[in-house]
This record gives sequence, C-alpha cells and structure tokens, in this order.
Amino acid sequence: MTQQPLVTIITAAYNRANVLRYALLSVLQQTYQNWEYIVVGDGCTDDTESLIRSIDDPRVQFINLKENSGGQSAPHNHGLSLAQGEYIFYLNQDDFYFPDHIANRVDFLRQSGADITWGPVALPSPTEEGMNWAKQPVMLGGVTGNNRFDPTVFVISSCWAMRADTAQTIGLWKPAEQTLVSPSQELLFRASRMGADIQFHPHISVLCIYSGARVNSYLSGDAEHQYYFDFINSDPEGRSKIAETAALTLAGQRASFLRLCLDVIKYPVSVVLRAFLQAIGKHPLTINYYLRYRRYGGFVSWHRKKVLKTS
Repeated sequence: MTQQPLVTIITAAYNRANVLRYALLSVLQQTYQNWEYIVVGDGCTDDTESLIRSIDDPRVQFINLKENSGGQSAPHNHGLSLAQGEYIFYLNQDDFYFPDHIANRVDFLRQSGADITWGPVALPSPTEEGMNWAKQPVMLGGVTGNNRFDPTVFVISSCWAMRADTAQTIGLWKPAEQTLVSPSQELLFRASRMGADIQFHPHISVLCIYSGARVNSYLSGDAEHQYYFDFINSDPEGRSKIAETAALTLAGQRASFLRLCLDVIKYPVSVVLRAFLQAIGKHPLTINYYLRYRRYGGFVSWHRKKVLKTS
C-alpha cells in the first residue's frame, strides 16, 4: 500500500528545464522523504517533461497545461487541486531548498501551530564581478523588522509552508490580470485579512537566484545555479558561509531601521497612505504598483519581458 504523503510540493514550470533540475534535485535530496512533488507545466514546449520522466520516482509527477496562462497562478491552482499532503509547500522553478528545509519547516509548523509560515531566503545579488560568484553579495529576502508578517515586505512563495486546510480556506491564486500586486503577495495578504496565523521561521533554508534581477536569465545557462547548488550540498559549512556573507552585505548597506526612520521623516504621506489602504482591506503597496506598472497584471507582464524578452 502506498504511503500517504505528509507534504505536497508544487512547482509552476515554464520552459526552463536547465534550472528546474536543481529544484528537482533539491527535493530529492531532502532529509525528510514523505512527500509528493507536483510539477505543473504552463504549456511547456521544451524538454521539461523528459527531464522529469528521467527522474523515475513515483512521488514526482508532471502535468503540462494545454495552454500557456502566462503566470504561476493557473499551474499552482491545478497543483493544489491534486495535492494529497497535510502540508503545502511551493518551490519556484529557479529556486532550490537546502537539504533540511522540509524537515525543519514541518517541525516548526507542528510546534508553533501556525497556519502559514515563511522564512528568510538567500538571494545572491548580481554584480560587476560577473561569473565570480564567490564574491557576490548575498541578501536575505522576506525578513521583516519584527519577525511579524508585513505585506510591504515581498515574501517569495518558495519559502512558504502552510496547512492544506488553510490553503483551501484561503482559496485560489488570482490571475495576474486581477491584481495590481503580484498574485503571491495578494494571496498572503488575503490570508492575513482572513485571520490566518502567519509566523516567521528564522531558519535560512531556501536559495533564490532571482531571474527578475538578471536580464536575459531565461536565455542563459545554469552555471550560477550549479555553483550554489554544489556549494550548499557539498560544503558542510555552506549554510554558515552564506549567512556570514549575508550579514556582511547587510552591514555594508546601513541598518534597515535607519532607512525606515528616514522614510518616515521624508515621506510621511506615503506611510500614512499605506496604513490607510491596509485598514480598508487593500494591499498597502497597491498605489506603488499602480504608479510603476499602470495596470492589473503589470508586475507579471514586466517580469516576463525582463526575463523572457517578450513583447
């Protein structure tokens, strides 16, 4: 009899098999193994399917949508409809987990009683050093000032973990065309408005090589992914070295609290406006996104142009 998976991991994939393989490998190499991995292609036309078939693991399944939806929402919703796990994890196709990510996050969910958790994400930052990745600064994404959920801080979905019943209660991911902010941030904000207990797990266990910060990233190879994947999985001190680099990066940028104080002094209207929007149930960055992208779905459209060089 097949064991019921405790964890479901969902990835929305689109024509980037060269880096998706690192996401796949990072799941396969988890210290915790009672999972199912659902990869949903958004109308993939590359060799994504053959990559996944080559894994030859019954816990990994691939479904390719007939038409490209142009975003993560439709693939994520389809994956969620198939999920059997008690806990739902997401993993972007160009991100990957540290080996203990699932084990530590499941323990945290159980001990904290949280409905949704998120954690810090290691974000190597492109520099003029080019391919000398050992000299890249590393940011920590998703960290708030008080470790409480803050909708003005972008929390990438690869670091989420939530209870399946919570995911069902929150509802579907909205299409990009129906939200000014990104669908992932709209979903988290909606969850907070519905009273979900969202807690921060202070453990670095996800690495994101953010394609939006790398022009033509979908046209490039996978050397950067290979470097960091090998670094994390081969060097026993990989995590501590990344944390050290992140600490030094932060120290060299000035304290975030000082920047916040300056913002309050320089832009009091902006701070008040954000608080007002949140109070009436609107995402506090709605105006910011509108002013920058000018329309619903603008963020996703900009991102696709940036990394895919589409019109």
